[in-house]
Amino acid sequence: MIRHIRILLADDDADDRFFFRAALSNSAINAELTTVEDGQQLIDFLATALNASAPDVIFLDINMPGIDGKACLREIRHQGQFADTPVIVLSTSTRVKDIDETYRDGANMYISKTSFYLDSIRWIEKLFPSDWREGLRHPTREKFAFT
Repeated sequence: MIRHIRILLADDDADDRFFFRAALSNSAINAELTTVEDGQQLIDFLATALNASAPDVIFLDINMPGIDGKACLREIRHQGQFADTPVIVLSTSTRVKDIDETYRDGANMYISKTSFYLDSIRWIEKLFPSDWREGLRHPTREKFAFT
């Protein structure tokens, strides 16, 4: 069993937040999930996060109203405290342009929501083995997207 993981999920869709929480609670992962509903809430949360509440990993939807996920990703990578925090894009978009942009801007993985939610518990357990941080280092482009 791996240590406790603090996960931050930024997604404007209430159903997607519900399914993510359900999958996490039904997995063998010891995690604390915090959710925000849009990009502004994400930026505000990170601005006030202290070491004890800072996320170990961020799941980010790119299609959110207001500040979208791509802008959030760029902001995260420019903040000193979170520049190395793994960011997993979890999006309905499978457009090559979105995948390429998020790869270029420093996301650690890109997963299609369709792929993720079909077998969400397996995905979560696959993402967080004992050496999960090592597995999320910036991958090659070929190993970046799961659509």
